[in-house]
Amino acid sequence: MNIYDNFIMLKDQLINFIYSPLNRLLILAVTAQVFSMFMKLIINAIKSKKISYKKMATYGGMPSSHTAFVMAVVFGIGFDKQLGWRDPLFTVSLVLAMIVIIDAVRLRGTVDRLKDIIKQLVKKDKDLNDSTVIPKNIAHTASEVIGGVVFAFFYTIIFYLFFYNIFK
Repeated sequence: MNIYDNFIMLKDQLINFIYSPLNRLLILAVTAQVFSMFMKLIINAIKSKKISYKKMATYGGMPSSHTAFVMAVVFGIGFDKQLGWRDPLFTVSLVLAMIVIIDAVRLRGTVDRLKDIIKQLVKKDKDLNDSTVIPKNIAHTASEVIGGVVFAFFYTIIFYLFFYNIFK
């Protein structure tokens, strides 16, 4: 390849980058996360009988928006007629999704246990007790993760039924 061919290739790649927000999988994943956060808001409002927009963006909760985000990509690749379930990209996305999901449950669960220990230590010191704000649980339960997977599955089906041909 000569410099001119390289220039043309770079120009084409820059144009593709500019239009990348129209990428079907990116739009699917981002909208799945946003709508799962709205579901979290609705579920929380039903449980507590009041609307708290803060709950939409907090860690934990039903369904897991992190799980919905990564699993929408997995299902999006699997259902895609150009990629499909046998595509190596499906395998890579599934492995990365499992890492995110395990992190949401196990690593954050460890953080929650450490938080409980710190909470006990803070209670013993009056100065710390008055000035320390300790967050609530940030880990997901298994049911919240399953809720995120189920949400992503059905959301992907609905997204592909109505919007598959709109985005590339």
